[in-house]
Amino acid sequence: HRPATRGAALWLEACVDLAIETGMRAGELLSLDWSQVHLPFSVVRLDDTKNGSRRTVPLTPKAVAVLGEGDQAGVGAGAGTGL
Repeated sequence: HRPATRGAALWLEACVDLAIETGMRAGELLSLDWSQVHLPFSVVRLDDTKNGSRRTVPLTPKAVAVLGEGDQAGVGAGAGTGL
């Protein structure tokens, strides 16, 4: 694999894992920012959802691990980067 292709594959795998583990919609995942992720509490706080209300999404141990790996790798450094 080329490095760019490998990175894209890992990002996509992380998104799919998070979608399965959390039930979050694609738009919620793609607009997710690190400021919304609270790993010590195993939750993600969504301010802008499809129905316009805020919600807190509990994170499974696997979802915490996926997000922890992304955090350590410096993924999603800016707002709205979809982590």
